[in-house]
Amino acid sequence: MHPFPPNRTELPTIPWPAIIGFSVAALLMAGVVLMSLRQRPPSNSKAYRWWLVMTAVMSLGLLVGFAIFASGKAPWVALYFGVCILFCLKGLFESENELPPGAARKELGKAFSYFCALITVGMALVLFFAPPIEQSRGQTRRVQCKNNLKQIGLAFYNFHDEYGRLPSAGGVLPDMPSSGPPVSWRVAILPFIDERPLFERYDTSAEWDSAANTPLQTEKLECYTCYSHPAPSNEDGAVFTPYVVPTGTGAIFGDPESVPVTLPQIQNTSQVLLVAEACGSRIIWTNPKDLDVR
Repeated sequence: MHPFPPNRTELPTIPWPAIIGFSVAALLMAGVVLMSLRQRPPSNSKAYRWWLVMTAVMSLGLLVGFAIFASGKAPWVALYFGVCILFCLKGLFESENELPPGAARKELGKAFSYFCALITVGMALVLFFAPPIEQSRGQTRRVQCKNNLKQIGLAFYNFHDEYGRLPSAGGVLPDMPSSGPPVSWRVAILPFIDERPLFERYDTSAEWDSAANTPLQTEKLECYTCYSHPAPSNEDGAVFTPYVVPTGTGAIFGDPESVPVTLPQIQNTSQVLLVAEACGSRIIWTNPKDLDVR
């Protein structure tokens, strides 16, 4: 299980796509600056065509690199920037071949020195800016998760106003026979989080993992989503949720098949754990399974 909220005394973890995106953006920025310092080849030469291609590729790559750094996602970053680097190296040596041997070596050495200096500056910027940006992203996620818990809590209260009881952890709906299959509370409160059409698609007379209800497992609901979850879905696309209710001895819900709970039975609702966030749990959101605290 992954603790939430994270320990505030530790530096936040920087995702590898953000590091790669910023590093490659710094590389390409160094390349753009380097090209601006070099003398432009004659317009009728082959080197000039490569100079234009390099400028376009580097400029586009620079924008994409910062976009990847901002989003923290880079599924195709290695292939894209590998092509960018090949273009840049090809253009660099192509332009050097049109200079006299001595001048070419001198120009290449100067270019390499500029390149190394700018890379050093770029990596320093990574170390300076990446942790605060990631920390800000983590704070945004915490606010979103708190809002999800508030929305779920409000849905519990509205469910109680409608049926005179709280939803069961894994029991049956109030208008279902007691012999029916268990239904998760996450399904039961769907009408109270503005997801009634999705609730109407759920077959309450069938098991949660039946052929009729399996397609709903891939539905991603913002209210049940935590973006700090390390694995938001399984290989079949079924969406996991970190939001669970405590069950077992001493918990407010007791056993899933126990007697339904009403609000008057709870002495102090402000000090009772109703819903918990177990970030890292692998519970499909339609599964009537929760956190056993026994």
